[in-house]
Amino acid sequence: MEPIRHTKTARLPSLRMYREELDQLVALFQKSCAAVTISDNKNRYESLEEMKATIGPKIKNLDIRGEKPGLHFLLNQKEFAPGSSTPAIFNELRTEEITDEAEALFFKVKEFLLSHQRPTNIPFLISAIVFLISALVFDTFHNLGTFAAGQPHHISAGLVICIVLSLVCGVFGVVINGNNILLESRLNSPSFFVRNREDFARHAVTAAISGIIGLIFGWFVGHFLK
Repeated sequence: MEPIRHTKTARLPSLRMYREELDQLVALFQKSCAAVTISDNKNRYESLEEMKATIGPKIKNLDIRGEKPGLHFLLNQKEFAPGSSTPAIFNELRTEEITDEAEALFFKVKEFLLSHQRPTNIPFLISAIVFLISALVFDTFHNLGTFAAGQPHHISAGLVICIVLSLVCGVFGVVINGNNILLESRLNSPSFFVRNREDFARHAVTAAISGIIGLIFGWFVGHFLK
């Protein structure tokens, strides 16, 4: 009897890597594989430096393929689940041959990538929900006497503070989601806020508009349905 072997596949979480880590990742392939190909969804490159000169420091798509042994790393893969219009985005590492060498390299590269997993955004999203619930609690207790006396709805300072904190946490939770892969060194890379200023601005405007609409709606409900 002999066990049936299969190719290895792993879906990896969001990653945060700079040029130093990318050089180490490519080196892992080059030390073990007879040939290594670096590409994105448009071009094939001789090196990471050529890739940087072509697309700039920020990577959205990365494909590293090693041959003999066959190992393939893919960044930002998309998969549509049945009945869903929003794709699941993930990073994938897989062997392309069933050999001891391919499996050994697979586990070595997988361990390296997992060591550079990006912090999860779940704490920010949970905080946003907690602050939103706190806002409702503040508003309810602040206006208990107001509703009983038939007076207009009043917006408390606690309500405003909790809504602002909820929006801030929500924006952070959205912005830090996904991969952060840069072809620039850690020392020369822009700060988190500078690098994501466009995302911050876009989500902040959306959150602010939603918050203002919510406050106006709450005021109208309290004022006309008392």
